Amino acid sequence: MHTYRPLYASGLLLYGLRDEADSLKPVPPMDTQGRKLFVSVGTVIHRKGQDILAQAIRLLPDAVRDQCLFLFVGKNLDPDIFRHIEAVQREYPEAVRHIPAIQREEIFSLYRQADAVICSSRDDPMPTFMAETMMVSGVCICSENTGTAGVIHHGVNGFLYPNDDPKKLANCI
Repeated sequence: MHTYRPLYASGLLLYGLRDEADSLKPVPPMDTQGRKLFVSVGTVIHRKGQDILAQAIRLLPDAVRDQCLFLFVGKNLDPDIFRHIEAVQREYPEAVRHIPAIQREEIFSLYRQADAVICSSRDDPMPTFMAETMMVSGVCICSENTGTAGVIHHGVNGFLYPNDDPKKLANCI
């Protein structure tokens, strides 16, 4: 904190994450059938923007989408947003999956397997799963509306997209 804000008297930061990435046992790899794996983690709610990702998946050229597997991980707490996930899953059953939860022991293995982890949040001060992805040097695709966006340099250590724009998110993918 002092490197970036030397005059700011900081106390405890938003959260601390134990560096447990290497302490959890590896799990068998997910069967992606040779597809690139893109993962979105978070409770299914409006603020998390899973509908934006669903729209971006539809905007991808068929040839690109056919090479990808999009995995939504998160409990459904918003039926209006969840219907977007269900719809895109029906449209592209080979390319889209949803699971309501994952065991804590498996999460870092999932981040390591992913070709990219996507945060499509409309508003998210500090998404934990982005920090955890960075712990394993994973690729982040992130909305500019997150606290994490401040540490991502587009095209260098991740990818950013603006304005909750599904087309720009699709371009990042």
